[in-house]
Amino acid sequence: PEGEPSPDAPWSSGASGSTLWSSTLQHEFIGRQLLLNGVGLMSFWLHDEVVSLDLLESLPFVNADALGVVGCSGGGTQSSYLAAMDPRVKAASMACYMSTFEIDRLWKAGGASDGEQTWPHGIRLGLDKSDLIEVRANASTQVLITADDTCFPAAGGWAAVDEARPAYSALGGSLEVYTAVWHHGWVLPTRERISGYFCDEFASTKYGYSLCTVYEHYRTLTMRSENAALIVGNNTVV
Repeated sequence: PEGEPSPDAPWSSGASGSTLWSSTLQHEFIGRQLLLNGVGLMSFWLHDEVVSLDLLESLPFVNADALGVVGCSGGGTQSSYLAAMDPRVKAASMACYMSTFEIDRLWKAGGASDGEQTWPHGIRLGLDKSDLIEVRANASTQVLITADDTCFPAAGGWAAVDEARPAYSALGGSLEVYTAVWHHGWVLPTRERISGYFCDEFASTKYGYSLCTVYEHYRTLTMRSENAALIVGNNTVV
C-alpha cells in the first residue's frame, strides 16, 4: 500500500537512494482523496470492523455475548469507533487516543490526526472525540492514558473522561480510567490493566473463567508495577 517501502528496499534511511516513510502516510494518501469527496476514511474502517464482528458471531466457538475490543493509538481509534457504533461490543478498551479536539489542537498545531482520525464536518456538527465514549454510557469502557504521550495529550484524555462521567453515572455503565507513566504506546502496567479489565468483564462467560485463572496465576507470580516507574534524566523506564 501507499506509504510503505517497496519489498526489496533496504531497511536503512537513504540506502540505495530509497526513502522510508511513516507507516501512517498510506492513511493520508487515501484519506485526503476521500475528504475531497466529502467522505471520511473512518467510514471504511468502521465498515470492516463491523463485518469482523459479523464473522466472529458466526463462529461456533465464539461467545457472541462476550465480544470485546482493545487497541492502542490507531488501534485505539478503531476500538473507539467500533465500540461507539456497534452495541455488540460489551467491553471496550482504548489506549493513547482519547482526547478532545480542542485540546489536541491547542497542544499541537492542527492536532494529531491520521486520515481516519479526521471527521468531515464533525466539528461543525458539534461532535467531539469524547462523544465516542459517552455514547456507550450504559456499557463498559476502559480508557488508558499515558502521562507523556507524544501524539495525544494526557490532558485531553482526562478532559474527555470528565465530560463522559455524568452520562455513565446516569445510565449505569462502567468507566475505568488509568494513567501510566510512559510516552505513546502500551507498557506493562497498561497491559496488566487490560488483562484484568477483560477478566472482570468476561469471567462469568463460557471461556472467561479459564482466561482469568491464567491471569490471576500470572499476577501472583509477577510484582504489580504501577508504582515501579524509575525516572532517569528525561527517560522513563518501567
